[in-house]
Amino acid sequence: MNVKSLFFVALFVSASLSFQAHADIDMPNHVKQGQTVVAKKTFEESDLAFCDRSDITCTVFNADEVSEDLTCGNDITTLGGWDKQYSNGQKCWKKLEYCYDHGTADEECFEISTSNYSNRISKYTLDIKPHDGNTSNRFTVCDDSDLSSNSNYKEYCLYPYDASSKQSMGYYVEKRKAGNFYSFGKRSDGTLGEDTYDSDAAEIAGMTGNTGDSMLKVSDGGAAVFEYMDAPIAQRLRIIERSGGASNEDMMIPLGPKPTLDDYNSFLTANPTGISVSEACYPMKAEMTCEFDPQPTCGDYHALNFLFKPKGQEELCKEVPASSLTIVGGSGGLQYEWTCSG
Repeated sequence: MNVKSLFFVALFVSASLSFQAHADIDMPNHVKQGQTVVAKKTFEESDLAFCDRSDITCTVFNADEVSEDLTCGNDITTLGGWDKQYSNGQKCWKKLEYCYDHGTADEECFEISTSNYSNRISKYTLDIKPHDGNTSNRFTVCDDSDLSSNSNYKEYCLYPYDASSKQSMGYYVEKRKAGNFYSFGKRSDGTLGEDTYDSDAAEIAGMTGNTGDSMLKVSDGGAAVFEYMDAPIAQRLRIIERSGGASNEDMMIPLGPKPTLDDYNSFLTANPTGISVSEACYPMKAEMTCEFDPQPTCGDYHALNFLFKPKGQEELCKEVPASSLTIVGGSGGLQYEWTCSG
């Protein structure tokens, strides 16, 4: 039997080395309040950075699917309006077998599965993040980086709305900022992106703010997600749909007056005949994460960043008598010496 000794310093005995598997589920559309969308991911070996280590070989990886029903809630000021409720007991995989120094005389293999050390893969979390990856948790996808202080400008984005799916179509057809109108679509060079204003594009939504005054013109059958950047966050994002009500004529919706927006706020609470107004949630990314704590190993302690005393491996590592433990002066950490067989 080969007996090895390990002199191991733990700077923080409560800490541990963990690896994460991430999945960003993209939800690029606005969603009507009360609707539920499904975010799901089947994790693969490539999602777990642990398996990329040079001294690790993952020999078995049985994937599992993580699935969440995400509901557009009631508070647009928090997480873009999405309710953050999730089932933290889900697993990202059913079974993982891995080996240190695979194929050599020093090979040591472990199994982490739902029936063996399952607690090591139970740290599942869900985060709701802005669709565009903005780290400041600014969920709007209507560019507000160039808003004007001119009180005569009305600044907004219009997104086509599909009533059957209760979602926007993921791109704006009309935007106004700093007094200029823009459309998103195919440029002259064939690429997609922001371009000069195209009135035909705005007709897709059946409404436009290109009226020369502080109004929004809505045609019969019009349906769009309207983000009014001049309004407070709680009143900023609405789905506006029109069906009937003087169907031969366009309907004008007030967007002023600034700075109070009293007429606009009155419109939100008392809709004209033929007009319905609903709240919505912003596009977002659902980030699913599973943390994984590998089993400790003896010998030269391959995972050198382990900062905790190995446990659960009595047949592999045996702690020296407690009287041999010494305190590392000044750091508050502990120093351990191990005798390992393997």
